[in-house]
Amino acid sequence: MTDESPADRAARNRLRWLLYAAYASMHMNRQIVAILAGPLRTDLGLGDSQLGTLTGSAFAIVFAVLGLHFGGVADRRDRLIMVRCGAILWSGAAAAAAFASGFTALLLARATVAVGEAVATAAAISLMAELSPRRHLGRTSGAFFASAYAGAGLAAIVGGVLLSWKPPLAGIAGWRSAMLAAATPGLLIALLLHDPRGGALRRRSAAPDAPRWAGVGFAASAAVVVGLQECLPPGLGVPAAVAVASATGALWVGALRRRGPHAYAATFARRDYRLWLIAFTAVLFVDYAAGFWLIPLAERRFTADPGVLGRDIGSFQIGGGLLGAILGGWIADAWGRARPNADVWTALGAFLLEVVAIWMALRQSDFGGYLTAYAGFCVASGAWTGVAAAIGLRLVPEEHRGVGAAGYFFITTVFGLGLGPFLVGLGSDALGSIGPALRIATLIAALAVAAFIRLGLCRTPPDVPA
Repeated sequence: MTDESPADRAARNRLRWLLYAAYASMHMNRQIVAILAGPLRTDLGLGDSQLGTLTGSAFAIVFAVLGLHFGGVADRRDRLIMVRCGAILWSGAAAAAAFASGFTALLLARATVAVGEAVATAAAISLMAELSPRRHLGRTSGAFFASAYAGAGLAAIVGGVLLSWKPPLAGIAGWRSAMLAAATPGLLIALLLHDPRGGALRRRSAAPDAPRWAGVGFAASAAVVVGLQECLPPGLGVPAAVAVASATGALWVGALRRRGPHAYAATFARRDYRLWLIAFTAVLFVDYAAGFWLIPLAERRFTADPGVLGRDIGSFQIGGGLLGAILGGWIADAWGRARPNADVWTALGAFLLEVVAIWMALRQSDFGGYLTAYAGFCVASGAWTGVAAAIGLRLVPEEHRGVGAAGYFFITTVFGLGLGPFLVGLGSDALGSIGPALRIATLIAALAVAAFIRLGLCRTPPDVPA
């Protein structure tokens, strides 16, 4: 990187910012359902378990299953083309959701959004790491993952504005126009992405090609996952889908051990990598559950206007998430000069602050106090998000980062995003309230704390050249 011309450096920085924008667009489409939960519940007659399924398992399990395949592909193929194709696919599926007439159509659209994001995610993360100096990896990955908060915040703001628009924009119901708006940025990003190094970002390693049938097998597994959630009630369909996804993941790890022993040795064979997975699976279970349900909770408890709620919540998501990411990345990088595994302890501290903020929000009867607690939640969540990626990028050698990222996203997505919002929604249907169900969900924080402590006490591995 030191021999770059100013033009090359500018092109590299432009591509990095476009990757940030792509990740923000992904999360805008992921999170748009949260601000639209009220109208979806009313117009389509959905229960809380169904809402939790749409934002969680219907998306997450498909994303996780296909992410295993495309994570390996990202180590062997043109990563930039993968990001571009994924953006087109998730944007088209998000637009199709605007025309859904019921739960089944929405579920299929959300599953297709997951396919597009699975194609793009591991490739985008690997590109981001390659474009960043090793000494700034914490800050750069923090900024990359903080873009998720920008996307989630924009989803809340845009969704709230369009829900409040009177009369409906162009005669289209507010929630439908909001979904169309969320689909637009990904298409623009796909048009702007190009390789500033004339193909240097293409094949990254000599990792063995997957068997020809692998892609078909993963696609079949994803189809079964969708079918189970479509045909069975959520209380049965989601656990069955998780079981199918878990079996698929176990087969993938077994195949990786046989066909790619070096990739397996650099990831699942390592104790620190496994602890990283356990810690952040528990973290993301809590984070995704709270990140989704704190918005419908505010709407029901305080009967706030959607435009006002979306503006306030969205502003805190953007500002708080970005501030937290900057602080978390800076603390991890600065502290890391003096203390081994400082990024692990930084993530642990931020997560504990996040749990405290969730409990404070659940106790509020005043909207202003609720927003203050929610702001704390956003800052704390942003502080560990980028650091989580920095830990993984530090643990896994560059040539195996696609596989490492695929394993991380599979485990954390199936059991974090896939189960967190759904189980809180199921608990809300059973208990009659979101608050108690979300409070119970935070108890899994104990598992995260235990894994963080063990990971923080692991011997720091040698630096991997970047």
